[in-house]
Amino acid sequence: MLISHSELATAESFIVHCSSDFLDLETYHAPDIVARGYANKFSVYWVNQPARLKRFFKAIWMKNPRQFLNICGEFDAALPSLNVEGIGWVVTRFGGYVHLTLRVAEEIYIRRVPKNLGRAVVALAKYENRFLDSGIYLHAECPRKHQMSPRLAGLLTLQ
Repeated sequence: MLISHSELATAESFIVHCSSDFLDLETYHAPDIVARGYANKFSVYWVNQPARLKRFFKAIWMKNPRQFLNICGEFDAALPSLNVEGIGWVVTRFGGYVHLTLRVAEEIYIRRVPKNLGRAVVALAKYENRFLDSGIYLHAECPRKHQMSPRLAGLLTLQ
């Protein structure tokens, strides 16, 4: 999959735009989830996300907060670049969409990437080692570098 320099520049511009939007988010968007984690309270903002994904994660939080926190912990373990000194970014493919996640301290911003930018954003994230694919692998297969662990996949499907 070859990505042109202009596509990569557009992907970088999208991430910069989202970062700026994230820093101004509290002025026009209330958090979708405010939760007490193992150590601190954190806020999650979903921007431009399908309603079904918002309902999916809110249902996990409402029915089983411990499972939600376990998902967060597994996600952090799978992508430590999301939490380098409380600041980071990652890209995930989950639920049929590509998502950009930004984090500053205990504020987490998750935005669906427009389809026309998905390939370039994923390529940039893979290059930066900041990508996680929700496609799971069989135990007999060797895991690919960017694939989700069976444990995280199980936490995402059990409700």
